[in-house]
Amino acid sequence: MMNKIKFAVFSFFLLMLTGCSKSVDYYMKHPDEARSKAETCRWKHNDSSECVNALTAVKKLDQKTFNDFFGEIFDDGDKDKNKQKNKD
Repeated sequence: MMNKIKFAVFSFFLLMLTGCSKSVDYYMKHPDEARSKAETCRWKHNDSSECVNALTAVKKLDQKTFNDFFGEIFDDGDKDKNKQKNKD
């Protein structure tokens, strides 16, 4: 009987620990924390769900920054072409 209680308590705490990882959405809203966590995970070669979420968020943030920067460059050129077409 005591073993069943110990197992139940251990299982409960294990579920609590695995359920507490921060999501990709959380890290997207907290980019500094995401970058810090991702760097720690890289150095420790950690592949926990929280590390995967932080690394995914950093990748998405970097991609968004890239797209925002280069999108403006390419979009400006397209706008000028559209203005030329409308004048003709």
